[in-house]
Amino acid sequence: MGSLKVSVVIPIYNSERFLEECLESLHNQSLVEIEFICVNDGSKDNSLKIINDYIAKDLRFKLLDKPNSGYGISMNMGFDIARGEYVGIVESDDYVEPTMFEELYNLATKYKLDMIKSSYYRFTTNTYGTYDSVYIKNTTNVNRVICPADYPKIVMNTTANWTGLYSSSFIKEHNIRHNETPGASYQDIGFHLLTLSLAERAYFVDKAYYHYRYDNPNSSINNKSKIYCACEEYEYMLRYYDNHPETGKIFEGVLWARFHNTCLNTYARVANQYKKEFLNYYYKTFNLALETGKLKPENFSPQRWKEMIKILMDPEKFHKNYLRYRTRDKIKSEFVNGAPLMFRLIWSIEDNGIKYTKETATDEIKKILGIHHWSRLDEPAMHAKIVLRHMLKKIHMENISRKIKSTKKLCNKYLGERCFIVCTGPSLKMNDLDMISNEYSFGMNTIYLAYNKTSWRPSFYVCIDQYAQKRMSKEYMIDYSTICKGPIIINEKIKVGKHVEQLYKIPIGFDNHTRKYLKSGRVKVEEDLSICAYDCFSVTNFAITAAIYMGFSEIYIIGCDCNYDGKVHFVQSKLDPKSEEKNRWEDAVYLSIRGYEAMKDIAEKHNVKIYNATRGGHLEVFERVKFDQIDFK
Repeated sequence: MGSLKVSVVIPIYNSERFLEECLESLHNQSLVEIEFICVNDGSKDNSLKIINDYIAKDLRFKLLDKPNSGYGISMNMGFDIARGEYVGIVESDDYVEPTMFEELYNLATKYKLDMIKSSYYRFTTNTYGTYDSVYIKNTTNVNRVICPADYPKIVMNTTANWTGLYSSSFIKEHNIRHNETPGASYQDIGFHLLTLSLAERAYFVDKAYYHYRYDNPNSSINNKSKIYCACEEYEYMLRYYDNHPETGKIFEGVLWARFHNTCLNTYARVANQYKKEFLNYYYKTFNLALETGKLKPENFSPQRWKEMIKILMDPEKFHKNYLRYRTRDKIKSEFVNGAPLMFRLIWSIEDNGIKYTKETATDEIKKILGIHHWSRLDEPAMHAKIVLRHMLKKIHMENISRKIKSTKKLCNKYLGERCFIVCTGPSLKMNDLDMISNEYSFGMNTIYLAYNKTSWRPSFYVCIDQYAQKRMSKEYMIDYSTICKGPIIINEKIKVGKHVEQLYKIPIGFDNHTRKYLKSGRVKVEEDLSICAYDCFSVTNFAITAAIYMGFSEIYIIGCDCNYDGKVHFVQSKLDPKSEEKNRWEDAVYLSIRGYEAMKDIAEKHNVKIYNATRGGHLEVFERVKFDQIDFK
């Protein structure tokens, strides 16, 4: 063995791009009693020149120059000539920290270890040279001596042979070799599994020394000769376990679970023309293992076991579903913020049908919105329903919703007519209601408190505040069947009982109450009432939205005082204990005015005239007219 403490084997094939960085990190190693065995596997670039340059300036570098024969043979030849007490591996496109081998060697000799591995950094660099690194821990069993046989699932850990050191005597005693298959793909898997299966004293350090380059993790496998490279490594290990049943009894079951994971990863990466062929290989291999009792649920995660059974039951269906979702992933990648909602809806209907999509809309749309945005919504479930309706409209499928289809009947039904929106402010008089008896009119909220004093009834009734309506319903018998002469248009969360005709329940969005809209000063408005309406800080604005949607070309607002200076209702409610408290609604006035301004913009867009016929008050957004000078029908 000589006096060398560590031998490091560096397999090299056409590695000139990163080789200098790799060898420089070895040149800077603090351990003196170390050799670096550069195995040049017939490189055709400048790799050999770079190796010789380092040999010239550092006697610790050695060269093994040979014709190209593959990774496994190169590694075995390097291990065969290694003279160190422990042997390590460094890939030619990676680099290591200066103290790596000194610190690992000290731990290995202190605890008389068969093998020791550290954590590592997985890094990527983009075309602009930006470096992004992730700390990877090999296992949770860290900083203590363990016997891997006591923790068989440890073979599920990432391969990462290059993060550690292996006792030369341990390697020779068990004749541990790299599988000498052609090429350079996956031949480290067998070595990883053998060392873990046979080591009696292993140690995993929760410290990273190794920098593993990860620039092309998902590269496709387009060469048919490479499709089964990883599988050959697992077959190699399964044969080993068959020949060594005592070891196989401990590790074989877990190896099948890891084999499944690798197969699914390979299936995802192989070119489409080879996928069915590879899936057929998987089916034959794993179906035989299942029939012979080699596959046990306890060795798999529940999700992976279910996945495996699904493939074995119907590999053709699994393949078709995979291609379908792969197409969807391709669509998603074309958009910066993911696939548009339209595609998500189509896919949900395609997979689960319309009924399921509607019933589970909340959960589906919650995923689309993302939990961060979802948690900031005032009414997230209602918001989900509104998003779904927008999606349906975008793809012209809104008629699958009975409620949307029903509400559409109101659209432009009163085209060119005029209407009166009757608010309940203190300026409103009972005689005013008699004056508009022959006009189309909207009543709102607690307008029904005046019904015992007038024969007037509004043509339509609107209400948006489900909480206030619930409180009022405890004190008053609200008969929705006689509350107006025509359609009732209300927040869908308000309960009205059964047998109410012409009922239109509208989803109400509360986006305007979120910090985003309050801070920006913007007001969100939906013009299509069949989709939803947004609470614009006043039920009057909801009535205006409905009136515009229904086609009215002139809208007169009465009883909208916008001051709330004591008496808040033209019929004083016994449920208003603070009715004499001055200015208690002052903060709400500012927001409602913003809502009126938004309504004015929508009205102008549709050539609708809105007039304020209120006596007095502070609403100056709309053109004022005198109520008593209107020519009533």
